[in-house]
Amino acid sequence: MEIRPICLITAPGHPANAGDDYPYASTLKRARNSVRSRLVLSKNEHLWRSTRWLGRRALSLAQHFKQPRPVGGTGSGEIFSGCWYGNDTAWRMVLDLNRVLFLADSEGVLQRPRPRPYLSIVDAIVGGEGQGPLEPTRRPLGVVLAGLSPVATDWAAAHCMGFDANRIPLLRCAVEQLGIGFPNADGAGVIVNTRQGEHPLARFDVNWHFCPPNGWIGHIERDVESGTDDDEVRFSSAPDALLRGG
Repeated sequence: MEIRPICLITAPGHPANAGDDYPYASTLKRARNSVRSRLVLSKNEHLWRSTRWLGRRALSLAQHFKQPRPVGGTGSGEIFSGCWYGNDTAWRMVLDLNRVLFLADSEGVLQRPRPRPYLSIVDAIVGGEGQGPLEPTRRPLGVVLAGLSPVATDWAAAHCMGFDANRIPLLRCAVEQLGIGFPNADGAGVIVNTRQGEHPLARFDVNWHFCPPNGWIGHIERDVESGTDDDEVRFSSAPDALLRGG
């Protein structure tokens, strides 16, 4: 299998025309994207920044004349560049990059007999919530997570943050397509090594109640009381943990 030199985080447009850049049809956003695509490779930084500012101002003024529809925790006028729960492109890119990282040879062909060894480290000593990764709000936690599987580690981190991993397309599809222990073969599940020893993942009642980005609010939070949260993979309570496929 050869690697195509394409890396997309959104599909242009809105869902009605097979896009996921923004949720509803918008002439202003379509024009903004058209101009952006022509300027993105421009060497004139002042022109690029001025055009971006004018585009944002135009979108802001338009909202005074037409009430935006709600999307997550904000209005549709504030959603662009795929920063909302309907983005169906970015997670595919991330999974493809993981396949390349672990399985591609020097010719870009996915045929390595053994995946590359891997250690994932989540530095949550000071975390970030809300409008990350560019404008997050600081959340000091004093926590470090590490794991031998990017899927298991991210799943556990999402759970601790108060999110339902099954409601996050990237994590749900990673388990479906790659397996919870990727790049290692799946076994009995995910094992946690803490200061108290090694044990299988148990239901973990810690919830840091992270605030999602505006475009995701109300769509990925974990419902602890209903018992319908991420039962498929569970985590344990130590502040520092090493996760691996069982």
